[in-house]
This record gives sequence, structure tokens and C-alpha cells, in this order.
Amino acid sequence: MGWRQVAWALFLGGLPFAPFLDRRLDLWYGQAAWAQLWILLLFGSSFFTGSKPRGVNLPLGCWVLWTAGYTLWVWKGVIITHKVYPLPMLPGVLHALLIILFYVTAIQDWNRERLQELFRWVARSGAAVIAYCGIQALSLDQFFVRLDGARKMADYADVVVGVSGNTAHLGTYLALVLPTFWLQHGLRWKAWTVAGCIALAATGSKGAWVAAFVGMGWGLWYLHRHLCYLWLTVGTLFITCVALFRPQEFLDASARLGPW
Repeated sequence: MGWRQVAWALFLGGLPFAPFLDRRLDLWYGQAAWAQLWILLLFGSSFFTGSKPRGVNLPLGCWVLWTAGYTLWVWKGVIITHKVYPLPMLPGVLHALLIILFYVTAIQDWNRERLQELFRWVARSGAAVIAYCGIQALSLDQFFVRLDGARKMADYADVVVGVSGNTAHLGTYLALVLPTFWLQHGLRWKAWTVAGCIALAATGSKGAWVAAFVGMGWGLWYLHRHLCYLWLTVGTLFITCVALFRPQEFLDASARLGPW
């Protein structure tokens, strides 16, 4: 592995554990700071080496132009109306810029072989998170305890929140990482897949269940097409049963539908 591939592996594989590096930051701010650090480091150092051409991406170009134009229009409007700089807009602008830098750097660095190696490290990181969920299930966690909104069980029991501090965020992460397990070889990865599904079920996140169902269905279609139809049948029946027997909970957007 070259040094840039090692940097990508540290970035993506270490992202879930970033909050441990500086406990003074909130969990999500710690992960954001980790991502910002590595994206800027990888993008800046890309000028030191040769890179392959980007190619054409019309949807991304349209999104960048629309986002930039809308941001400038709102920025100017606030200055004209209130005679101040709209500084609260800057975090959102920074995140949008980082998405672009991530994309540009990734397509210059990644190829099929490097992507397979990155998936391997992401899968290993996901296995570590699932193991940590097991520690929480046994009420042995020493870090992610007594979090706001996470105390739903007995007074001295831990809630399975992984390293995100939130069951919904943990479910989303597991939905993203479980398909990478299908790309690995060996019986142990099948066992990790089962453990990940158990952890995903424990989160109670219905959106994450649907996302994992789609993602793992794609993985089966790509790798084991003859099993894909069985997965589609079982997964559809499971989601349908949840929607029928607990419709209010399944369709509840947790007050997010209005802001969306």
C-alpha cells in the first residue's frame, strides 16, 4: 500500500472512532473534524503527485453551480437587509465544499484494486464497531453511557448506540457498512454479517432497516445473483410485517418531515 492508500484507510476506517481522540468535542463534531482534516490533507497533497483526469460529471457540475449561486444570492441579501455578514451560513458552505474536494480527490486516487482494499478496511472498522455494540449490550461500556436521549432501559443498563451516541445514527452506519461484508471472503465475515444484523435490529431504526435491505440486496445481486431473489422475498416480508403491525412507529418521521 502506498502512503496515500494508507491515508485513505486511516480516514475511512478510523472515522467512527474519531470521538475518542478528543473527548472535549461532542461526538459528531469529533467525527466532522476528523473528516475535515483528512479531506484537506488528501486534497492538498494531491498536488504533489500526478493524477488522472477527472472526466465529465454533469449532475455534480449543475449542483455546484446551483449551490454556489444560491449561497451568493442569500449571502448578499442578508448583507443588504441586515448590514451584517451571515456567518452561520459558513459551516454549511464548508461542508458543501468538502464534499466537492472529497469527490475530486477520490476519483483521482481510487481504482478497482484500491477500492477493494478500502472496502476491506471499512469492513474491519465496522466489525470493531459491532464488537463494541456487544460490549454495550453487556452493560460494560465505560464511555458512551448516560447520553441524552439514549437512556431507555434499566437504570444501570447501557443502550446500544455504538460509537455514534445515537441509535438512529448507529443504524445508518451499520446499513452502510454491512454491504462491505459481502465483498470479503471467509466464514468469519458471514458471522460478522449476522452480528451486524442483530445490532441493526437492536437500534430500532426503520429507515436503516430499509437502507440495509436495499444495500445488501445490491451486494447479493452483484456477488450471488441466485440468492438475491430469496433475500428480496425475506426482506420484503419483514419490512411489510413491521409496517402492518406497527404502522405509526414505522411511518413516524420523528418531527423531521416538516423541516424537510
